[in-house]
Amino acid sequence: MNQLMLRLTNLKPLLPLLLSFIAAILLALLAYYVPVHEWDESRNGINAIEMLGNGDWLNLHYAGKVDTWNAKPPLLIWCIALSFKIFGISVFALRIPSIICGALFIYFFYLTSRLFIKPSITIAITIGLIFTKIFYLDHIGFTADFDGMLNLIIIMATYFYFKFILTQQSKFLHFASLILGIGFWVKGPAIILFCIPVLIHYLITTYKSFNLKRSLIALGWFLILPLLWIFLILLFGKPHDGGFYGQSGNAIHTLLFNDLVGRALDSDFPNAQPVWYQFFSFVNIYFQLFEAFIYICLGYLIFLYYKSGKTIPTFYLFSGIVFIIYMICISLMKETHRWYIAPISASVFWILSMVFNWGKSRWLYAIFYLLIAINFGDFLMNSRIMKEVNGPEQKFFDTVSTLDSITFLPYFSQRIFFIARSNHTPIDFFYHPGDEHVICSIKHFEKFVEQFPSLCDMHIIATGKDYLLLDH
Repeated sequence: MNQLMLRLTNLKPLLPLLLSFIAAILLALLAYYVPVHEWDESRNGINAIEMLGNGDWLNLHYAGKVDTWNAKPPLLIWCIALSFKIFGISVFALRIPSIICGALFIYFFYLTSRLFIKPSITIAITIGLIFTKIFYLDHIGFTADFDGMLNLIIIMATYFYFKFILTQQSKFLHFASLILGIGFWVKGPAIILFCIPVLIHYLITTYKSFNLKRSLIALGWFLILPLLWIFLILLFGKPHDGGFYGQSGNAIHTLLFNDLVGRALDSDFPNAQPVWYQFFSFVNIYFQLFEAFIYICLGYLIFLYYKSGKTIPTFYLFSGIVFIIYMICISLMKETHRWYIAPISASVFWILSMVFNWGKSRWLYAIFYLLIAINFGDFLMNSRIMKEVNGPEQKFFDTVSTLDSITFLPYFSQRIFFIARSNHTPIDFFYHPGDEHVICSIKHFEKFVEQFPSLCDMHIIATGKDYLLLDH
């Protein structure tokens, strides 16, 4: 194993590109075979289609109206719209920006790791990250969601921040601050949660030589782009009166007050599940067999921090702070989702790199790669996503109907809406086994009952001018 690592390290200039290429292939395969997902991904696709149609590059639209559910800044939607413009409207084109972000994330993860970690360990943890669910799974990896691009912004900012720590050159701190500001244009104030551990680490490592002027300039670089979005919304933003959250005002009010404050503090927020241990269940979902090692390494890191008089390596300290801050904040939030922990992915594998200092490296590498193989094998054998790939995605019957009432459907209509828009053909019948819902045109319902008698056992849960929505 060590000889293999040494041979790989001889390819130093090509290694990050090679690993990024492997990551891109994995994401591209999933993006190609897995059906389009509901909510964010489908909604983002519709936002991009309508942006190309109406020419409004600031306000997001859904079904011809201002989108009062997705009030985030439009950087991701711009990228999706550009992909549609180049490659045409399709599910794969919808996901191309996320594939690119994932590959670049691995590239910068490798570069950042090499600032502190020797090549063979960097290769191991990079491969571990590529084949762990927190990298490739839906909502972070291959789907057209915000978190993959947010992860890229975070790792790029971390790279330049660590360059500042190593060189004390202010330009690297300013680059990092500006990149974090770009993160606001990806997922709004979600970037602030990552800024908290960065600020804590910055104060700990610079308290003896704190430079107020340099710090204020860095803050200014960070604030430029968020303030620009707020300024543009105040000038050109469309009203959100009577929107998804029952709000008034504009995208600023929706994003900062209804969405952010609601998710963090409001127990009555839609889908709120204020369970303190959710963070730990998310870690279990994404890291599987690595979970125990994460907590062992973190405990050992805390022990070293107090034993060694705060002289542990700075990237271990940074990683531990990131993990603990996200653990506290997500545990306290009223409404959370598993992908909220995406920004800890790099820090977790930097923490895991500690295990290679605990014994004979040959056996540690073997165990580490075995855990990677078992985790990825479990995904291939048992995951919901692989069942979607191998099972029937949908059934279409090419007859004539209209699309004018699809938007009457409940929340899961977004996927159907996107498929209809991307195929440029009307839908008469749509079935997806993951949801167990059927959309069927009223005009041809009797024909479909003859072909699928089980429809008689389903319940009509919504009706529109042209369509029925049925459920088991």
